[in-house]
Amino acid sequence: MNQKLLFQPTKHKKILYLLLGFLFISAQTALATTYYINDISTKGDIYTTTIGVDSNDGITASSPKISITEVYKIASDGDTIIIDSGNYKELTSDGKLLFENNKKIVFIIAGSSDKVFSKIPLPTHLKVNPTEIYIDQDKPTDRESYLKKIRLNQNRKSE
Repeated sequence: MNQKLLFQPTKHKKILYLLLGFLFISAQTALATTYYINDISTKGDIYTTTIGVDSNDGITASSPKISITEVYKIASDGDTIIIDSGNYKELTSDGKLLFENNKKIVFIIAGSSDKVFSKIPLPTHLKVNPTEIYIDQDKPTDRESYLKKIRLNQNRKSE
């Protein structure tokens, strides 16, 4: 019997590998989690809507955890940890971590200043490489616009 194949094995394998690769990349992106952390106050908060509590799950702005260390223990590579304004024993006053970050986790840290810090290492699947995000009147802005506004305000004060 001389039967024709409906598909060529080499083309079929290529398509299968492409699909598997796509599914693998999609699964990694879908599995990334964003965690929210807040201290015992909502004063000056940018990201969360309530105080942090240990029993919260930390995966929404309305259910933040209180401990950076506890969230870091459960976070995985590719996750993001958003730390709202406040006082934390795991951070210096200028927003630097007091422990070694050995995971590929993005930290977004709202400080008591006008800056919001994003700490290295950044996930390699992102196509951006921010090191600082600036907040102007509770809205994110780029560095150039933020600095331009500061210069204009300083010029007005000196006049």
